[in-house]
This record gives sequence, C-alpha cells and structure tokens, in this order.
Amino acid sequence: MSLYSLCRASAVSIAVFLSVASCGDGAGGGDVTRGTGGEGEGGGPQGGETASGGSAGTSGNTPMGGAGPSGQGGAPIADAGQSADDGGSVSTPPVGLVPMFVAAGNGGRTITSCDDGLTWVANQAYENANVDHSPNTEKGFAYGNGLFIELIGWGAAPSAKVSRNGIDWKRVSVPKGDGGLIFVSAPTPAFFAIGGYGGCSTSTDGETWKSCKAPNYNENLREGGGGGSILGVGGDIAAQFSFDGGKSWKGGGPCTAINGFGNLGQEGGFAFGNKAFVVVTSRGDWCQTADAGITWKTGKLGGNASGKMSFAKDRFWAPNGRDVSFSDDGLTWKRETFKPATVTIHSMARGDSGTYVGVDRSGGADRFFRSTDGLNWVQARGAGGTSLRRVVFGYGQPSQTCPLH
Repeated sequence: MSLYSLCRASAVSIAVFLSVASCGDGAGGGDVTRGTGGEGEGGGPQGGETASGGSAGTSGNTPMGGAGPSGQGGAPIADAGQSADDGGSVSTPPVGLVPMFVAAGNGGRTITSCDDGLTWVANQAYENANVDHSPNTEKGFAYGNGLFIELIGWGAAPSAKVSRNGIDWKRVSVPKGDGGLIFVSAPTPAFFAIGGYGGCSTSTDGETWKSCKAPNYNENLREGGGGGSILGVGGDIAAQFSFDGGKSWKGGGPCTAINGFGNLGQEGGFAFGNKAFVVVTSRGDWCQTADAGITWKTGKLGGNASGKMSFAKDRFWAPNGRDVSFSDDGLTWKRETFKPATVTIHSMARGDSGTYVGVDRSGGADRFFRSTDGLNWVQARGAGGTSLRRVVFGYGQPSQTCPLH
C-alpha cells in the first residue's frame, strides 16, 4: 500500500470513529439501548423501551437517522448473496468499519462478537423469557446497508431493533409485517417486513417504514428470506415469491413449502447465493430455481433441517442439531455429522476471515462455536440468555466495546 493510500485509509477510519463517538441520538423511534449491567427483566412501552442485560461500555449514542443506502459510514451494498438469512460477506472489508457477528433470539435478544467469534459481548434483551406470543418474540434478523435489524413481535404489533454498531440499539415501530424480515440489494437496497393477511412494510434506513405490496397470503406467515432482488415467504399455506424486489408476487409451482417451517419459522428457510434461490423445509424437502422462478427443481435432503438454512459465503447450509446438509448449488447435497459429537448448531454464518460461527438454540453460555470449515468446531465464550435463533455477519461502526483495529 502506498503512503498516500495508508494515510487516506487512516483519515477515513479516524473520521468514522469520531463521527460515532460524538454524535447524539438520531431522530425518530425510541431510545438507543445499551449493553450495560447484568441479566434482568425490563422494558417499558414501545418507542422508549430499553433492553436489559449486556456487557458494560459503549462509545456513546450511535447516530441512526438519515443514512442513505451506502453512505454515512455504512457498509457498501452487498452482493446478491448477502441477505436476511445469508451470513455471507463482501469480498473487500469496508474501510473504517468493524467486522462482526451478531446473533439474535427470543425476547428481542442480541449478542455480538467483534473478535472473529472468540468472545461475545453486549448481551441484551427486552424480555428474559422464551415466549412465542409476545411483543418481543423474534421473527427475523438481517444485515444490510450497514444496519443490523431484528424484527420482533408475534401476536402483537411488530417492531424493529436497529443498530449500526452491533452494540447500541434503537427500537422503532413497524406498521405491518410480523412474518419475516428480508434484505434485498436490488433494484433498491431495502428491508422488507412481511406478514400474513396482507402485511408488508419496507425501509431503507431501519427507522422509517412504509407500506409495500404484500403477497397474497391469507394465513399465518411464519418465515421469510432471500437476497439480490428475490424474496420468499412461507408458513401455513403455499409459499409466495417475488423476483423483482417486491414489486409483484407469485406462487412457486412445485415449490409449495406448506407447513414447512416449525416453531414460528425457526426451522428451514429461504436463501440466495451462487446465482441460485433455495428453499429448505424443516422436513428436509428442498426446491431450487436459477431462472427467477421460471423452472423449479425439487428433492429431499435425506433428513430433517431443524435449524436455520442459510447461504454462508460459499454454500448453502441446513443445520439439524448434531448434523448438517450442505450444497454449493442447492441441487446436490451432502450430509455430515458435526465434530465433536457434543456440538449442536441451529444457525451458522461465515465472516470475511473465513471463520464460521455457529450458535445453539438453547442460548446457553457454552453454546457458541467457531470453525474453519463449517464441520469441525470448538467452543467459544458467551453469556447465557433466551433462545438464540439466528446469526449474521456484517460490518459495524466502531465503538468503545468494538473498536477499530
């Protein structure tokens, strides 16, 4: 690297850090939540609710308002493989941002690792209970546009927990859409919160949500995922798909995926990667399209998929507790047992270093794992809490807890 490039990179890094450290709360929504103190119950009315628990120390309130698709210190727009359940990463880490894994779970829980999955910090939740019908029930988690967003609320008005640094969070209301959260990068980078019975809200900044065209889904919608310009949702009736960034919806022909997503959509999933869109159900049925839903291919994994299927950088992964099915193209699947035998994994992600991170649904302090190949794992350290449902990789703004190295 030339002296000019090095100086320029350093200047950008310092500028981003100072921006984060000195700015106040953004406009709109509720208070920024902090990972301070120990485990405990908490939470007031939505809009001003503070998450409980976590690890001490943050850099100050994170600016949340007014960020555009790729500016204001946010990460550059990801490729088509980076989406709601993706876990993938861009090839070149953005200057001035911190690579991190963030896991989300019930009770509006989030917990973050900014040291490549070795340790986990900022453990916080709005409700320290695994309740499936609650304003704090986890319903989706996504990274995109430099934002980490958790969709929460089932049987109650949905809301979003939003952060730019994985440490400080703001809770904002979402008009409709309690079925799943999806980030698409085309034609316009945006998040979609989609629910059954005509529910759909979209946002580019995580704070301002507006109504959008909803799929024709007159039943409980339990899960959503996608990437690029593709969205897929499913639950109690046949799945619906959009291949134009949410402008229109249609069925999947042989890809019905009816009742394929158990436990409020926490099994199986929808994902895009390697130019293919793949659906896997909890029963191990799969379908794949590489031509925007014109043709579908279907098959069976040869076992269940009780974890969250995702595209992690280079391939599709469908964990099933102590074993996993994986595929490069969504057509040819292999199945192997995790090692050692004590490992159980519910959701996986892969970082830009090549490290895989896995989390177990139990949410126990010893249920965080690291791997170099997605098959052989070692335990990592993290606090216990409510059930963890998903983990993603992304880039956050620097903070005192997660400084820029």
